[in-house]
Amino acid sequence: MVNEVPTKIGKRLRKTGLDEIPQFINVLKGDMSIVGPRALTDYDIKRLGWDDDYHSVRWNQKPGITGYAQVYGGQNKKTSWFWDKYYIHNQNIMVDLGLILVSFCMNIFGKKRVRQFIFRSKSLK
Repeated sequence: MVNEVPTKIGKRLRKTGLDEIPQFINVLKGDMSIVGPRALTDYDIKRLGWDDDYHSVRWNQKPGITGYAQVYGGQNKKTSWFWDKYYIHNQNIMVDLGLILVSFCMNIFGKKRVRQFIFRSKSLK
């Protein structure tokens, strides 16, 4: 089992979103998009059971740094799949710009605060 305790620097990078910077290199190379379903490892694809024909629509889309699942808190298999599928079928430039703006705000103000503002709720994580 891998030690999953982050270092102090790792916590800070994660909290500020700076750990995403290397992914922008992949965007510049054309391997990724800024908005789209989150990139997953082969291990995660198998672990989630998404390595079948039903989920193949997700793999025909370039992975993105941000997307609905990241903005709306898709922290489980069903929620992430729902938001990934929703994006694939409803993507357009305005959706992309909105997701980029919300993601930027989350890095500046924090996910919890932005989600509370979006959903007008004090009980969100």
